[in-house]
Amino acid sequence: MDRATEVYLKWVLALLSVACIIALFGCCGSPSKDEGSNQASAGQGEQATQQVSSGEQQMSAEETGGTEEIREASGEGESEEGPEPERFVPTQEQPLAPPAEPAAGSESAPAGELVLAASLSGVEDPVALADGMRVRVLNALNVQCTIVNNTQESQEIGFATGQKLDVIFSDADGKEVLKWSDGRRFAQVFNVLTLAAGERWSHELTVTVGDGEYQLQPGVYKVTVVLTGEPELTAVASDVEIVRL
Repeated sequence: MDRATEVYLKWVLALLSVACIIALFGCCGSPSKDEGSNQASAGQGEQATQQVSSGEQQMSAEETGGTEEIREASGEGESEEGPEPERFVPTQEQPLAPPAEPAAGSESAPAGELVLAASLSGVEDPVALADGMRVRVLNALNVQCTIVNNTQESQEIGFATGQKLDVIFSDADGKEVLKWSDGRRFAQVFNVLTLAAGERWSHELTVTVGDGEYQLQPGVYKVTVVLTGEPELTAVASDVEIVRL
């Protein structure tokens, strides 16, 4: 073998060695195509998992918030006893409601008692309700009523409706002929009338005299004036003659 051929073969072997070394280091240092795909897939999967977890957390928070709103709207979570109800305060009537005048004879109410005094009037001054009295009227009979608290303590009278008083006219046989409250409506409100010791409350009712419905015909009657509250008080007189002029 000549010198030139020998040199040529040495260069070829050297180049082949370098090529092998480069190929070897390239395989170890760079990931294969499959490995790169796997890593990319793993990264995308992890990101997707994080997104799903974040979505679940957000959904859970929304559901929790919605549940709290529902509980708040339905009142859950509050004490089973609930809020303490407001104390009921009944309506209070004003004593001596104007323009009513005290009933005649109310100043003679017995001491130590809660008394209902009544008087009647037509064309003349009021006269204390009494047996055998005679009252002359035109078209109306006026009934004055006064509650007198002649006790030493404050007194309360409870009423189931707005009605406070009533007047009933009965014939000689005790049959009811006319009741002032018939045909009338009253507010369905519980209320209380409070009278201090020595205080009085007055009111007046008017009964129409005539021949029509809810009207009183002239005649002789038993007259019963009733306080419709609790305690119930009455003032009664028999043989009261109503004369129409």
